[in-house]
Amino acid sequence: MNYIEIKPFEQKIINEIKFTAIPLKHSKNTFGYLIEYKNYKIAYLTDCSGIPKESFDFLQNFEIDYAFIDACYDERRVVGNHLNYLQASEILNELNVKNGFLMHISHITQEYILENEIKLKYPYVEENFNLIF
Repeated sequence: MNYIEIKPFEQKIINEIKFTAIPLKHSKNTFGYLIEYKNYKIAYLTDCSGIPKESFDFLQNFEIDYAFIDACYDERRVVGNHLNYLQASEILNELNVKNGFLMHISHITQEYILENEIKLKYPYVEENFNLIF
């Protein structure tokens, strides 16, 4: 395995796929990624409690085809090291993504959504999810 160190907003191209490191808010330094492949732009923004302004401004320069974002909690929890699904949905709305998906769901949040029959604007990624280009 070959690890490649990357700095904020630095781009790396691997097998014709461009990765740009996007700093995220979390208890530790974490990155999300803007992934560019063919004509598609994918934002992968998981394991975070928010997106710094500089990162948000950077992402707004792109038409994002698919976005995947941390949404571990439900609306009963508004602080912590992860977003709730309302916070995550608001970020997806503000980024004006074409297709948004929530990730990193806790079992407590999953049970809460099912028990309360909550309808979400953006779906959670489920097992066997695939994107085909």
